[in-house]
Amino acid sequence: SALNDIVNNENNLQYMYIMTEEEFAQDIWTAKQYGSYSSYLAAMEKQKDGYREKILIAENCLNSNQPDMRYVPEGARFITVNFLVYSIAVALFAVLLGGWLIASEFQSGTIRLLMIRPRTRTKILMAKFIAALGIALALYLACAILNILMNGILFGFGDLAYPNMTVSGPVGFLAFYLPKLIACSVTIIFAFCVAFMMSVLVKNIAVSIIVPVVCYIGSTVLLTVVAYSGAGVVRWLAWTPI
Repeated sequence: SALNDIVNNENNLQYMYIMTEEEFAQDIWTAKQYGSYSSYLAAMEKQKDGYREKILIAENCLNSNQPDMRYVPEGARFITVNFLVYSIAVALFAVLLGGWLIASEFQSGTIRLLMIRPRTRTKILMAKFIAALGIALALYLACAILNILMNGILFGFGDLAYPNMTVSGPVGFLAFYLPKLIACSVTIIFAFCVAFMMSVLVKNIAVSIIVPVVCYIGSTVLLTVVAYSGAGVVRWLAWTPI
């Protein structure tokens, strides 16, 4: 697989065609996609760097005789990272928890019992917010540990011992996995915060749960649509909740 990767990416580099500025101006679709010729050149150079990076990683694997995760698709590392999609299920659980938390107190009338206590509203809200968010994140972390253990048992812990190859050298699997685990937790935190806010403001369980779920699905659809509208538009999406 590594040898095939080297051959294919070297062919891609060799036969990659870059338009001249005149050809770029005449190609309406490409001009619309990239906006300017300089952006087009930067994108092409980035694509070349991607090919070179794949070649370098494949060569490092062959030289060290240690396979990168991509070359062992049925190994514990590959399956563990791909199964991070379970964070979506935890995010939906966080929405249910956050949307129900305060709205249920108002709908059942038990909020009065809290309000007569010698505690400020801020303390009551923060106590519920931190406790519920802690439960959601604890569930997420427990699932991550179970994910690693079960994949190790079923597909072999030996694969988890191999590092993942990068341009700068090998990186241990946990060092590779943890940033992705943390990145996926952002969805859970943001979804919970939106649901909790709706629960406090609207005081209705159904609305507090349905609105964040619709926004979550809507943002996925919007992202798909915007992704094809041009490279310039996509670039700023990394800095938004979408």
